[in-house]
Order: sequence, then structure tokens, then C-alpha cells
Amino acid sequence: MSQIFRLFEPTSFAVGSNVTVFDDSHHILTKVLRMQSGDPVELLDGNGKIAQASILSVDKKSTVLNVLNVRSFEPIKPSIRLFIGCLKGEKLSFVTQKATELGIDEIGFFNSQHSVAMKSESFLDKTHKTLIETLRQSGNPFLPKASFFKKLTDVPFSSDKDHWNVVLDETETQPFTALMKQDRPQSVSLFVGPEGGFSSQERDFFREKKCKFVRIAPYVLRADTAAISAVSLFRASFGIEPV
Repeated sequence: MSQIFRLFEPTSFAVGSNVTVFDDSHHILTKVLRMQSGDPVELLDGNGKIAQASILSVDKKSTVLNVLNVRSFEPIKPSIRLFIGCLKGEKLSFVTQKATELGIDEIGFFNSQHSVAMKSESFLDKTHKTLIETLRQSGNPFLPKASFFKKLTDVPFSSDKDHWNVVLDETETQPFTALMKQDRPQSVSLFVGPEGGFSSQERDFFREKKCKFVRIAPYVLRADTAAISAVSLFRASFGIEPV
């Protein structure tokens, strides 16, 4: 099977229409991939649509693509929002990449009391680029939302009865399997601490919000491992097909 080349283009697609791409997308097609007229390309709008297209023409500054067909996808349920305490180095980019491959709806970062590396909103520009790169690689038709919060208490909590707020806590005794005995949620917010875990005050805050505390491994996990493992567990447990 030939390799599929994908581009993120947040625009409307219609069969028979032409889409002109510039800048990074044009560079990828012509300079990196060295594609030519007639070559196939997939276009993702980040909002549930994927178009099959072919290159119509190429010039110095742009590439024109002709849309051959368009598929629409429904979001996978339950929707998953991942909130994680800010980490150091490239760990946040790694978590962003893997969580996007697994189909999260939102990834949010917050400065925790035990965060080794405090962040500011400026790093979301890099996060957005990682989201787009991962979308192209994975074929996920939905671009996750990226958000940043100066502190945990700024994170929005849903109190909807069909929503779960789940805290991953290495001090908890209740296993993940205990959640499977409860009614299936429509949406989930997963909370993962930074390298140093959650503070006692942050745990108290979660209890005030009536969050569900679970442990997902027999030993202490690194924060990035915990985040990716938690999303994987929820996706595998509740199915990966849109409903």
C-alpha cells in the first residue's frame, strides 16, 4: 500500500472544487516530498472531514489541489479532555503527540504546586504545531483544543451527571477497573500531576470537586507515562469507534 501524504487545511471541502495551499503546506509538498501533478494527497480540516485530492498544478508559491471526494466523521465517545501539570523538557510535546494519536478532544496544561518547570501561555504556539504535525501523521480528523491555566483551580470542571472527573493518583487504592462497574460516561476529564505528583492541598481541591480517584498501575508511573496510559485505558475500555 502506498504511503498517504496528509495536510492540515482548515477550510471547507467540496467534491470537484480546488484548494490552493501556500507557505508550509506548499513547502512540504514541493520541497520535502517533491510531489508533482497527479499525485494523491489527503486534506484534513481538523473538524471531522477528510478529503481525497490530487495535485492539479504547482508554481513557485502555491500548489492547487482538486478535491475528488470528502468523508465526514463523528467524534469518538466518550470525549476525553486531558489536563496535566506542567513538565520539564520535551515531555509535554511527547504527551501532546501521543494523546492526539489516541483521539483526545482537549489537552490542557496547568502549573501545579509540585511542577518542576513552570510555564506560561506562550508555549501553546509550540503545542499547536505539535498538534498539527500529529494530525497529519495519524489521520485523526479532529484537531484537539490546547489550553493553559496558571494554576489548577483555574481549570474548568464539569458537573454534568454524564461526565467523569478522574484523578490519577499513585496514593490511591481504588483500581481503574472499579470505574468499569459504573454507567458509561459521555465525556471524561483526566487529571495527571507533574513530576512531583499532586500536593495534599490539590488532592483536597479534587475531593471538593467530587472527582473520582483511581490508580492505574502497581508502581509509581512517570507523569508522561501516566497520562498516555490513562488515555489508552479509556479508549480501549469504551471502544474506539464513533457512536
